[in-house]
Amino acid sequence: MTSIFQRSIKFLIGAGFVFVLLLALVGSITGLINEPPQETAEHALHKHPKELELASNGPLGKFELGQLQRGFKVYKEVCAACHSLNLVAFRNLKTWAIATRR
Repeated sequence: MTSIFQRSIKFLIGAGFVFVLLLALVGSITGLINEPPQETAEHALHKHPKELELASNGPLGKFELGQLQRGFKVYKEVCAACHSLNLVAFRNLKTWAIATRR
């Protein structure tokens, strides 16, 4: 007899817990419907940058040799102390090396 009593108590506790969870869910949903969240300052003031049309865009983009040489010079003088080019293929650097010999 005690096992039936214990089972019924456990069932009632579980049903009460589910009821409280459903009540909280319904309350939060109705709260969101009645009073939607206010717009934050981040959303109000955030502006997306304009899209730039660059010559380097696209699969066959053009790069100026001077730009590449200046970029490599900056890398060599500033970035090379901490970062390596071990993931850059040599075939990509070969064209820069030919241009620097000129």
